[in-house]
Amino acid sequence: MVNKRKAFLSHNSNDRLTVEKVATELRAMAIEPWFYEDDIRPGDSIPHKLDQALAQADYFLLFWSANAVNSRWVRAEYDAAFFRRADEESVLIVPVLLDNTELPPLLRAISNLDFRQSIRAGISQLRRFFGREGFGPEQPPRLLIRGPGCEQKLAALPNRELRLRLKARFNMSDVREVWIDTFNSSLDNDLPGMPIGVAVGEMILRADQRRVRQDLIHSICANRPDVANN
Repeated sequence: MVNKRKAFLSHNSNDRLTVEKVATELRAMAIEPWFYEDDIRPGDSIPHKLDQALAQADYFLLFWSANAVNSRWVRAEYDAAFFRRADEESVLIVPVLLDNTELPPLLRAISNLDFRQSIRAGISQLRRFFGREGFGPEQPPRLLIRGPGCEQKLAALPNRELRLRLKARFNMSDVREVWIDTFNSSLDNDLPGMPIGVAVGEMILRADQRRVRQDLIHSICANRPDVANN
């Protein structure tokens, strides 16, 4: 039996209605959501349960709002995910905007899911995002690149598989080189101080949003063709 991927849903309880709708969507895509109202029982050690859930998470969805910004638990979860997990583990941090509250400085340049207009519009973004990760019915067709080489192999990968492969094999110099090739801008200017795990995840998301995924793959293969090897 294949283990389900897991998503940690960091939020304030006042935003639970939206979080529960997202959790329902995730379950439909065979992703297991974790949020404290459902997963912490009376008598549980809350710090231990949170740390355990973060250690097992593949995705960290940060539901950001005026409620969340004043929550010490949301802040603690975000700090743990960003500083302890994003670089050394496989977790991908995804801000979910619920209102116009300003994000923490380190997350302002990172791609997000926007629920500010409506829950329906936000759910549509959620489905597209996880479709590109390789889950659910909204998986886009892979790039059609002919030939048996590096570009064809990488073009066939869902975002999650490509991200984990780059995190395992790239160093920061590799990320900088591919970033400037793809976006014609400096990684250090666009995402100053980001750990490599966050930078790699954002590089792939940004390439999709700007419709330059083929440029991204071309640059990866030009600089590090070994990434295509299993």
